[in-house]
Amino acid sequence: IAKHVILELYKKNYSVIGTVRNLDYSDTIKNDIETHLGKSIDIEFVKSDLNSDDGWEDAVKHSEAILHTASPFPSKRPKDENDLINPAKEGTLRVLKAALNNSVKRVIITSSNAAVYDGNKHITEFDENIWTLFFLTNSLTLKYGSPILIPNALASVDLDITQPSLFDSTTTGTFLILGLNNLSHET
Repeated sequence: IAKHVILELYKKNYSVIGTVRNLDYSDTIKNDIETHLGKSIDIEFVKSDLNSDDGWEDAVKHSEAILHTASPFPSKRPKDENDLINPAKEGTLRVLKAALNNSVKRVIITSSNAAVYDGNKHITEFDENIWTLFFLTNSLTLKYGSPILIPNALASVDLDITQPSLFDSTTTGTFLILGLNNLSHET
């Protein structure tokens, strides 16, 4: 998702700062996007990890907006559910704290369909009032996607998200992504 977001931002002439866990991967990402665009881009990468406070302030300083697309979701259930839940919760919290500390105007977060769909399969039209009823199940997917994760994380560090004008925010609940991954460096 992140590469597609970066690609679309460059098509609209935005500047981009990307975050990566390993800076060695930066050239691969840049080359994939340049190959697709057919031109060189000037992109900065900052080393940051959802499991660490390091790098987030540098990644968002001087930014007007943040598009947070990263959160692990492995194909196999981890032995410890916190290996999945903690990076999602704590990583998003780190991004939001950095946004607040740097007066970012807008934050966009990609979420999971698990935050709205599980337990609501009978509903055909969704809006901001429909959320997964995570407390009715012990499902790891529901715990991961639960909309209560972020408010609880914010409350645990005394951030008041009810204050007006901190930043505009949007969360998208990506349901399904189809098509070729034409931004992949793999063949």
